[in-house]
Amino acid sequence: APFQFGQRTNSAEFWTRTAPNTKMPGLYLTERGYVNPTEALRRENDLEQNIIASILYQEGVTPKFSGSALSTADGNIIVEGVGGFGDEYMLGERAPIALPARVIDAVSSHHRSAQELLNTPIKTEWIYDGKTPWFVQLNRQNCEGGGDLAVIVRAPEGTKVDYIDFPPEKGLEYLRNTLVPEALRDGKGIRVVGNIGLGSHMGDVLRRAHVPSYVETLWLPEKK
Repeated sequence: APFQFGQRTNSAEFWTRTAPNTKMPGLYLTERGYVNPTEALRRENDLEQNIIASILYQEGVTPKFSGSALSTADGNIIVEGVGGFGDEYMLGERAPIALPARVIDAVSSHHRSAQELLNTPIKTEWIYDGKTPWFVQLNRQNCEGGGDLAVIVRAPEGTKVDYIDFPPEKGLEYLRNTLVPEALRDGKGIRVVGNIGLGSHMGDVLRRAHVPSYVETLWLPEKK
């Protein structure tokens, strides 16, 4: 590799992650195991690297819990996650669970420290190995949600917004390619009628598009 960064986990497991020039949540290749760089670019139909800036090989963490943490407009930190791997949670296919207090406290502490160090609101994706939370991704974030309701992006104050219903089972790509363009074209918002995490890629897509949006069905811990 031309360079290395981060801290070793010594898990003997690697993930292949594409790093695009423009962040597109949940769109490009993230795969457990080693994928040859040329093969990864071929899969994205981007051998000329017009879309993908680089390929990352990330040492894995054995997960007890996985999820995301995001800063809110009111200065709080929302920590969400599930037991084990967080792939389905990030795609909006699995609802968050009620996390143990020790996990929420540890992730919140690390998140706040990173935010203070960078002096900007952030969103992190984390894995908790039973002792330590590891950040496997970190992005700057516009704080557009928070408060008592499950708000993803707040509508401008004093504005009446008509909302389009989005059942999460229709999938991330339907939201990205169909519903968000429709909402932007018609000046509408999107109401998520289902049980997803605010920090999922579905939430990321809505935040990046600045579409007024909220989760109507506040998530409940999934049954064990």
